[in-house]
Amino acid sequence: GKNLLDTIALQVQNQAPLADISRLLANLKADLERQQAEADQLQSEREAECAQAIAEYNRRIEVAEGIIDETTENIANLKAKIAELKTAIANLKQTIATLKEHLAELIADDAAERDAFANRIEAYNTQLEGLDQIIEMLKTQRDEEGEAVPDVQSLLQLAKIGKKNPMAALVQVAASLPREQWEKAVNLMSELRERIAQKKAADIQQEAARIQKFEQDKAALEKNIASNQQKLRETEAELAENEQSLEENERRKAAAEVELASAQKGLEEKTAQCNKWREEYERDSEKR
Repeated sequence: GKNLLDTIALQVQNQAPLADISRLLANLKADLERQQAEADQLQSEREAECAQAIAEYNRRIEVAEGIIDETTENIANLKAKIAELKTAIANLKQTIATLKEHLAELIADDAAERDAFANRIEAYNTQLEGLDQIIEMLKTQRDEEGEAVPDVQSLLQLAKIGKKNPMAALVQVAASLPREQWEKAVNLMSELRERIAQKKAADIQQEAARIQKFEQDKAALEKNIASNQQKLRETEAELAENEQSLEENERRKAAAEVELASAQKGLEEKTAQCNKWREEYERDSEKR
């Protein structure tokens, strides 16, 4: 265009024919129109490119912001849930520890009770055996008519035992009693033996009932411990799932933040480029 204008100016200075100048002006107009048409086409293509690019950037921004909003909410909920699960796990562990302590105490108490029962049974048996011996010795100290029978060997044995054996002393004294009192002593020993035997039987029955209750309490505690341990495993598994989900959401959020920044920067740069194209197009169009 500038070269053509210079040519026209030169033709005017040289007083060229008007037809030549008119032809040059026509060529100039055609050249300007062609340039404008090319500029219009280029700007149209650029506007289409800008619209598409900006739309894509806006889409990316919208998606990234949506992910950020979603993951931000998820992260808050997951952190609250994780704190809740950790508290539940701590409580379950404490409950299990307490239950195990109770179980250990129960088992220890049972062992002590069994030892005490065994000692009582041993004492009962010793008493019953002693009474059996007393009764038998009382009976053998009498003849068929019920008179006292001097047993030299027995008396010598009793003398050796001395005061340390009240049982033997009792037999020695009772054997020398009149028949009526002797029979009364034998009956008293028999009644005493029966009461001790009944007490032993009652103790055995009570111990059996205690053991039954111990087994029930032990089974209940073990069941409770097993139930809490199962619940602990389930809660720990749920905690692991939530912690993994938290990590995934934090990764998604971080990636979305990077994507958002990239898309916003791209949008800013593309918008600036498109504005520059429009300014250049308008400026050049105005010149033409």
